[in-house]
Amino acid sequence: DVVTPDGNLIAADEKTNSDLFWAIKGGGGNFGVVTRFRLRLHPIPPKIFAGQRVHMPLGGWFKNRSFLIQKFASVTVESKDNKAGGLLVLPCAGPVVEMLLYVDDPEVGKKYFAKHRKEIGWPISDNMKPRSYHNEIQKFAPDEKGNYYMTGILLPKMSPKLAETLDTLVSGSFEYYANSSCVIMVAPMGGAVSDKNETDTANPHRDVGFWIIVIGSWKGQPRTDYYIQNRRKSVAWVRKVKELLTPFAKGHYAVLGEVGVHAEGGKEEESKGEVSKVEEENAKTEDDTKNLTDEDLDKYREAELEKGMCEMATGLSKRNVYGKNLAKLQRIKKQYDPENIFRMNDNIIPKA
Repeated sequence: DVVTPDGNLIAADEKTNSDLFWAIKGGGGNFGVVTRFRLRLHPIPPKIFAGQRVHMPLGGWFKNRSFLIQKFASVTVESKDNKAGGLLVLPCAGPVVEMLLYVDDPEVGKKYFAKHRKEIGWPISDNMKPRSYHNEIQKFAPDEKGNYYMTGILLPKMSPKLAETLDTLVSGSFEYYANSSCVIMVAPMGGAVSDKNETDTANPHRDVGFWIIVIGSWKGQPRTDYYIQNRRKSVAWVRKVKELLTPFAKGHYAVLGEVGVHAEGGKEEESKGEVSKVEEENAKTEDDTKNLTDEDLDKYREAELEKGMCEMATGLSKRNVYGKNLAKLQRIKKQYDPENIFRMNDNIIPKA
C-alpha cells in the first residue's frame, strides 16, 4: 500500500500499478510513502551457524588489515553457496571483525566456515556456533539510540590498492581520524543480488562485487559543545573516506539519505526548476545563518536535523544511482509525482 503525493492510498504489486511497484524497489523514496508491505517468506531452520571472528591486524603471524580484507573478499566472491553471508567490519583503530552466518543446518555451516577460517587468518576470538537467526540478524543493524552519519558506494571488485586504502582510512594515524566508533563495513554482493538483470528493478547495480558502507558515529547530548565537536569530526571523516573511495566506485545505492538531483543524460536544462527550488531553500538557510558564529551555526544545523531536515546539493548529481533506469523512472515520477513533492532524496526529475 502506498500513499501517493496527491494523498491517495493505492495498492502496488506485479499486477496492479506494476510501474509504481517496479519504481519503488530502488527508486530512493521518490514516489510516495509505503504504509504496508506484503512479504514473501522463506523457511528458516530453528538454528543456523553464525557468530563473529575477531582478528588483530598486527602483521607478521597475525596478518595485517589489508591482507585480511583481500582474503575475506576473495573467499566471499568465489563462494557459490548462497546460504552463506556476512560482513567485514573495520572499526577505526580497532580489530577486523567478520560477522558471519550460514542459513541452513548448523553442521553444514560449521564445515563451510572451518575451511574459511584457515584461509583468512588466525582470529584471536571465534564464537561461531548454532544460533537463532532472529537474534543474530539484529546484530547487523546499528544501535537505534546512536548518532550516525552514513554514506556508501558500490565497487566492482576488491583490488590490492583498494584494500590498502581501506586500511589507511580506518587507521588511528589517519589525518581525519574521529573516534573508534566510526566504522567501514564491507558487504559482499553477488548471490541473489546478481540473479536479477539491471532493468528488473529500479536499482540497476546487479553486477557489483561489494557495497562499502561508511558510518560516522559520535556520542553526547545534542547542542552541547562535546556533541558538536564530535559530530563535526565524524562527519568530516565520512566525507573524506567517501572522497578517497570514489575513484574505485562503480555506482551508488539510493538508501542512505544522501541528496542529489538526477536527470537523464545529465542535462542541466531538464533540472533547472528543481535546482532552483533547492537553491531557494539553501538561500533561505544562508539568510538565517549568515550572522552566526561557527559554534551557533553547528547548533542551528543540529536543530534542523532534529526536525528531519537535511542539506541539499545544487546542480545535477554526478553519483551513478539509477543508471540506465533513470529515463523510465523520470516518466513514472511524472505520472505519480508531477510536482516533485518527494525531492529530499536522490531526486528523480519528473519528465513525460
